[in-house]
Amino acid sequence: MTEFKQSLHIDLNDTTDGDPANAVGIVMEFRVFLPLTSIDTSVIPQYMEPFPMISGQSASRVRYLTLNDNMDKYGREFMLLDNKQWDAPITENPKLGSTEIWYLINLTTDAHPIHLHLIDFQLLDRRDFDVEKYNKERIMNYTGTAMSPEP
Repeated sequence: MTEFKQSLHIDLNDTTDGDPANAVGIVMEFRVFLPLTSIDTSVIPQYMEPFPMISGQSASRVRYLTLNDNMDKYGREFMLLDNKQWDAPITENPKLGSTEIWYLINLTTDAHPIHLHLIDFQLLDRRDFDVEKYNKERIMNYTGTAMSPEP
């Protein structure tokens, strides 16, 4: 019989007084002990199951959201979605069952993963664009062709 053991540490990256020198470190630890009833033969598939692509023609709304670099009072860089603080009220609340197109406009020099909560989504494509022109004129000038998502 195999026993599954895993510890999860949650680190505190900030403090209530805002001084990084007072960081607490490990805040909480979960220990999970689960006796297995048989040998685990599961494997992670190399590719996901195929699924139908959503047509952009069915979109009822288009949203433009930016990824922006910012600096905190200690000079540390952090990224915000649409320049909204982490504790800002929810601004994007699609109607249940609707289809929307969201342009996630990365104005930073970083390739940044993103995840969205409580919605299903598909990546349609990625495109290079003139960030300087967008920042000055809010005009999306593509400088490359659309790239389909990788499997």
